[in-house]
Order: sequence, then C-alpha cells, then structure tokens
Amino acid sequence: MKKSLLVLALFIAAIFAATALVGCNKQTEEEKGFVIGIISDPQIVAASDVGDDDYASFQDFNAVGQKMLFISEAILKTAVDRLIEKKVDVVLIPGDLTENGSKVGHVTVAAECARLEAAGIQTYVVCGNHDINKSPKRYLTKEDALAQGLTIYEEFEDGSCSVKVPGVSPEEFTNIFYEYGFKDAVAQDTLENPVVTTVEGRSFEEVGTMSYVQDLAGSDYRLISIDASNYYEDENENTYYVTYYGSGKNRSAAIKGTGYSVMTYRLLDWIETQLKAAKEEGKKPLAMAHFPVNNQMGDVVGLITDGIDNRMNLADELLDLFARYGVEYVFTGHLHTQHTATYRDPATDATVTDVETGCLTNYPLPIRYVSFKNDGVSIENEYVSAVKEEYLPNYLDDPIVKKAVTSELQNYALYPFIYDNLLRNFDERINDGGEYALFYKVFDILSLDKEGTHEEELASLADYIYNDLYMAFMKMPLYEKDKKPTDRLSLESICAKYDVTLPPSEYTSVFEFFIKLLGKFYKYDYANDGGPITYEGKEGTILRYGVYSIFEVLRSSELFARLHSINEALPEVVFGENFVRKLYAEDTLDLLCDDFISNVLVFVQPLVENYVKFKSLQPETIVKALKAALPLGLYALSIKLPGIYDRSEDAIFGVPVDEIMTIDVLERNDEDVPVMEIYFDVLLKDVVFEKIGNGILN
Repeated sequence: MKKSLLVLALFIAAIFAATALVGCNKQTEEEKGFVIGIISDPQIVAASDVGDDDYASFQDFNAVGQKMLFISEAILKTAVDRLIEKKVDVVLIPGDLTENGSKVGHVTVAAECARLEAAGIQTYVVCGNHDINKSPKRYLTKEDALAQGLTIYEEFEDGSCSVKVPGVSPEEFTNIFYEYGFKDAVAQDTLENPVVTTVEGRSFEEVGTMSYVQDLAGSDYRLISIDASNYYEDENENTYYVTYYGSGKNRSAAIKGTGYSVMTYRLLDWIETQLKAAKEEGKKPLAMAHFPVNNQMGDVVGLITDGIDNRMNLADELLDLFARYGVEYVFTGHLHTQHTATYRDPATDATVTDVETGCLTNYPLPIRYVSFKNDGVSIENEYVSAVKEEYLPNYLDDPIVKKAVTSELQNYALYPFIYDNLLRNFDERINDGGEYALFYKVFDILSLDKEGTHEEELASLADYIYNDLYMAFMKMPLYEKDKKPTDRLSLESICAKYDVTLPPSEYTSVFEFFIKLLGKFYKYDYANDGGPITYEGKEGTILRYGVYSIFEVLRSSELFARLHSINEALPEVVFGENFVRKLYAEDTLDLLCDDFISNVLVFVQPLVENYVKFKSLQPETIVKALKAALPLGLYALSIKLPGIYDRSEDAIFGVPVDEIMTIDVLERNDEDVPVMEIYFDVLLKDVVFEKIGNGILN
C-alpha cells in the first residue's frame, strides 16, 4: 500500500513537474518574443577565390578596404553558427553578400543560408551594390594560371596574378537565392518587361528589380524587401536609366554607376501597392533594403551626401510611404557602422526607425538581434570574438595570425589589421610604388622647377615629404615614454613646448589613435566602450592638439628650406614659433602672424601670375580683398551644397560666421589694424563636434 502511494505521489509530482516545465518554456518564448537576427554586408571572398592571402595580387586587392576578406568565409560560417545557437526566428541579410560579385562567393553564402533554413530559421537576402557587375577575380600564381589555361588579368612581382572569374546576372542571383526570398513570395517586382520612363524630358528604359514580399511565419509581420541597387550598365558603363538624387533644392536627375542606389517612382508605386495590401490583410509591415533611408551619419553629412552614398535616393518619398502605412522599422546596411536613426513624420507623428547593421567582416564584426515583444522592441548587439578553427582556410598558416583570429579577433580586427591595411592603402595611393605621382602633380601646379634642372632634388624632396613628414607624423608617438630613437618628436613634447599638458590615454601613436577612434565609430556602442567622443574629453583634446601639432611638425622640418633651395622665389620660412604658440595658447589661427598668409600666397603665385603679384601686397590689402571675396565664396557654397551656409543668418552649419572667423580691418587705438583669424576652438567644438559630429562622434 505504501509502495502504491509512493508510486502515485511520484506520478503526481511528475505531472506537476511536466506542467511547470511546459509553463516555463511558454513563458520563456513570450519573454523572448519574435526575434530577427541581422548580419549585413558579409562581403565574402570565397577561400577558393583568395587562393593564398600571401599573394601580392590578393594583398593589393585587400588593401582597398578594411574588411577581413582573407577569413571572410570563416567569419560568415561562425556567425551562422551563433545565429543557430541563439534560435532566432528570422535572419535578414541586407545586401553586399559578396565583396566582388563572384558566383562562387554567392553560392558559398547561399550554402550558409541553407544551414539556417535547415535549423528552422527563415532567411531572407537582398542585393547590394557589391553583388552584381563588380568584375570578380581569383588570385593564384602565374604558373598555376598558365597551367590551367586561364587568361591573366594582372601580374605581380612575386609571381602571383589575378584572373577574372564568373559573376552573376540579376537572373542568376534570383536563382541562387531563390529559397531565400523569392520562393512562394507574396509579391515580386519582376525583372522582365522593361518600361519606358521619362526624366526631365528624356526617355530611358527602366528595368524591374529583385524586390519581393514575404510573410514572416510565426508572426503577423510582412517583410517588404526593397532592391534599389543598380546593376545594369551598357558597354560604356552607363546605366540604362536615370533617376533623382538629393532632396529639396538639391534634387537633380543624374545617371549613377553600380555603387549607387536607383530608387525610382515606378518602384515607389510598387512598394505602395504592397503596403496597401499588407494593411488590407491586417499584416504589420517591416522593410529591408541595402541602402539606409535615414541619415545615419547625422544631418550635416546626410545633407552633403543625400542620395549619393549616405542614404537611398528618393528616401524622403520612401519615408513618407513608410510613415503613412505604419512601417515602424526598416533594416539596412551599406555604411559599415552600427547605428540607428529615427524619422518622425511632422504631420502624423509616426516614426520610422532605420536599424543599420555594420559590415560582418569589418570591425567590430557585428550581429544584431531585434526582439519584438508585447512591451516593445529591443535591439541587442553581439560581436564575433573568435573564428572557429575548423572554418579557417588552409592557406592561413601564420601561427600568430591564427591564434589572434581564433582567440582575440576583436583586438586583431582593429589593431593591427585595420591599422596595417589603411597604411598600405595610403601607401598605394600616395607612394604609388615609389613614383610619388601625387607629389609631382603638386610640384607642377606650383611650377616648382620651371627649367627642369632639379630632377634629383625633386626626387629627394618627394621621398622626404613621404617618409620624413607624412609617415613620420602618422607613426609619431603621443607620449615621450613611447618614443623610439628614430622618432624626432612626440605629441606630448610638442604640447610641453607650448605650455600645454596632453591628457593621459591608452593610445600610443597618432595613427593608432585615429584607428581606434575609427573603431568607435564603426562600433557605435559608446555605453559599453568608454562613452561618447566629446570635445572636452580626452579624445577631443588629443584630436585638437594633434591638429595643432601639424604646424609644429612642418615649422621644425626641412620642408620649406628644401623648397627654397629648388626655387629661391619661395620663402625659406613660412611661419615661426609665435604662430604656433598662439594656436596652442588661444586656439586661434592668426593668418597674419609671422607673415603666414603672405608667405602662403607666394606658393600659389604661379596660378594667378598674369593677374596679381601677391608678394607686393600689404596685409591690409590682402584682408580687404579676402573680406570682399568671402560673401561670394559663401554664396557659391550655398548653391553647391544647400543648407551648409544660411545667407539670411550668415551662418555655417548654424554657427555665425563672425564666431568662426574675423577677416576685417578694425579700428584699434585710432589705428586701422588688419585682422585675419580663424577660431579653431569654435570651428572644432561648434562645427565639427556639435554639427558635423552629431550622429558620428557622439
């Protein structure tokens, strides 16, 4: 009997335990909500296309960006594992699936989408500006290329080369990713049946897009996936059609290449039709696009780059549609930063939040989780901190790099990876294999060697500018403790000379400081990353004195003496210590101090040789001339970039011009005194940090 009671008790307890467990699971699901995982801009180069990351051919290609292309496939696979572990409901990939549109790359990404789907996770992609018509290449040795009968595209000194490989057409893209957006779509904008559209009286053939609509299973949400990428070009690299860019007075019709968005009014009509249908069917609309629709870099940068690179063209019209039809969230990529910007419709007070996710293969290698719950929407960020070793390519045999990417990926991705790649990129653009083409172009503009008798001196000067000035400044230590025997100066020693104390920090060199600030911008997670970058904070202070130090580096260098030795018409000294001291002490660039402006004008004399002789002008004359020319220059700026300069307020970015600079002849002690000053503290604080930096630095 007791045994029977014990069995009965255990049975009842088991029922209660099972009930509690089911209830607990149900509660967990409710707490979890409907979760969308986002990885954007994976921009992979399949390992088979890389060949070997040591090839000079691949390194030359890789130096163009700051993406970890040599392990991009491994990063994607690791991120997919994490999304599966998190058991998200949906994964969105808002474009730039590959770096250069390689068909092998697209197939590789599709295989990872298949892994997500096999784990029960709906996965949807959209085309980006890197995915089609990007001239994909494979990297290998010249010997292997010839043995395989391949046509070599470019050769390199180490014996490596690049060969062109197949890309994909829009139709092929649709076929490869058929299961991840196009299959059983509620609606799809078709690629067939081009229509003729007229823009400013000119007729163009407009093709369809790869936009589609899908209902997200397990929810009431309907996804409008918007393909506004341009992938159609003729043999002259002209697009088939034009559309409008910019907004307001800045709007104009233009043809843009494959790196730009091409939203059109026809596509806007299609989107509105889909939004109306969603409303009629009781669905909650969400949107995905590659190009952001909100100004993710602040209003000022958004104004300058409106519809060109910062956000989608015709974004204002699209935001109006979203606000009218209740699209509260749109998921985008493209800019490689982790940012969120919200538009509020002035008429209805409806909001549209643009969640922009950074590049998966660029620092900080982000994954976003957007959870829709009864009590609201939350966004969680995660960063790939280590690549799984089994996913690493066979060619990665450097033990130091191998250890870094499998255990310290976050540190490695920023420094030294971005550091080294940016230096290499700058080297490619400026040094140009020791040719210094950029410098020689400037030498020609300045008519530095009219007679052509100083070839050796010019070669030596170009080398000096690059190595002893430019590279030395980039690698200049911030503090004396980090100074090497080969370092001429440190930022701390320059500050000390001018009675300023450089704040302590974890940074060591000028360029490392720049890279880590860039990393903060990419990550945009200031709450967990030391707080925002402010003018008064250590970063703002170091940045300010770093800019000031450029003048001391130039003043104490051999640059002007070398220029004078080549062309005696140029001044041997352009400015002195008084000029730099005033900058450090008063945050003021006094253009008349130490005859700075007069000496600078001598350098540009060749450009206006037939009109004016700068050397004979007195400071008062120069000031009066520039004061007279300033309104015309600002007016031209207001026409070219509307909104930067407000003529009615006489303000630049909302800051009165007379607070930024003084260019005038003032009466002081019964004398006319010419004044030409730029107030750097106002320029940096009120313009760079408060206006331009709003949305970037803080």
